[in-house]
Amino acid sequence: MPRRFVLPLLLIPFIVLGCGPTGADENQSSAADIYQPRLYPVVENGRWGFIDSQGEVVVTPRYEWAANFSRDLALVRENGLYGYIRRNGDVAIEPQYEDAWHFSDGLAPVMIDGQWGYIDAEGVLRVEPQFELNPSVLEEREVDDTDLQPMRDDGRFGFGRADGTVDIETLFDGAWYFSGGLARVQVGDKWGYINRDGDVIIEPRFDRAWDFNDGVAMVEVDSGIGYINRSGDFIWEPTR
Repeated sequence: MPRRFVLPLLLIPFIVLGCGPTGADENQSSAADIYQPRLYPVVENGRWGFIDSQGEVVVTPRYEWAANFSRDLALVRENGLYGYIRRNGDVAIEPQYEDAWHFSDGLAPVMIDGQWGYIDAEGVLRVEPQFELNPSVLEEREVDDTDLQPMRDDGRFGFGRADGTVDIETLFDGAWYFSGGLARVQVGDKWGYINRDGDVIIEPRFDRAWDFNDGVAMVEVDSGIGYINRSGDFIWEPTR
């Protein structure tokens, strides 16, 4: 008989990277993004740029900070101000805002003189700054359509279903949802990845780890940010 458990499901706290309103792996994806090859923000010598899924540099690291693309625009920071660039690295909206967030439904919140308003993709102010809002900070998460969810029992994590059935025993110190067929798990203070059978696919050796998207995942080693493929090989060695 399958083992069951009665403790409520627990969501592991979101991991947030970077500065400004969010980290590099924060993003609100859109239908338009689905038809574009994904680009990944990287940091090198303290400057941020973008690579493709092969680890090739597409936008040379030159910004103070950068986030994922949304609506073909990526939020960047330069000289303490936020603006947006296009996928080829051209500036779409000059850095000029005290704070900013990703585009959603054609608008992006920006801060001017301590108040939040909204601009369109051309940088035209559509809603005058008047709000004291702070956009939601959520990790980008493209979870798989599966019943498996991280569960906790007596301080240990595994995976099971909403009815309490345990599919993967609670053997881990931390766990997160499946994405791209793999789930990140923590053993001691290191993170790695397992498949749905509970087999370790990538040994826990990273200080922090993020979901796989399009076969690539961001990881942190010794405060450096890198990207690995599904074999656990680096396509971008950790840099900072």
